[in-house]
Amino acid sequence: MSNATRSIPIPFVFGFYLTAPQMRIIAREWLAPEIYAACQTDRDYQRRLVDHCRAKSCKWTFLPDSQNETGEECYLWVTHVIPSWDGKNPRTTMPRKLWANVEKMFGFNDLKVACMMWPRHLSPPTWMMSTMLHNIKIGERNRRQQDAQKESGSTAVETTQQTA
Repeated sequence: MSNATRSIPIPFVFGFYLTAPQMRIIAREWLAPEIYAACQTDRDYQRRLVDHCRAKSCKWTFLPDSQNETGEECYLWVTHVIPSWDGKNPRTTMPRKLWANVEKMFGFNDLKVACMMWPRHLSPPTWMMSTMLHNIKIGERNRRQQDAQKESGSTAVETTQQTA
């Protein structure tokens, strides 16, 4: 399905794929000691991190994802929301600076990134749709600039060829 035939973008979330122990390390750093101590399960840590991000008006969230090859529960630390016009994973890359900062801050050296459709059974955070629309506008602006550069580049070549 092309952009021309699909008018409603599908939100895909992108971020760091975390194991439960990695998520607990983040929770220990970010949560108040009494909140951290009250957590009894990995889902408790995940929910408290979601609450923490919401309270700080941070445009991040944490999703339970699936189990990895060892059967361990995994989580997606959502750092970006991007549109898909055809329901397929959009191609994107994690900003290297963010990746390096997270690895350094928490001592992770095996972080992986993942992209997935926002789960339809969950209500999106209040910031998600406006952020996705903002990202669409940035993407459109970048495409227009690239198109203009291509046009000016091809015009310059044509002009050079005509005067030679």
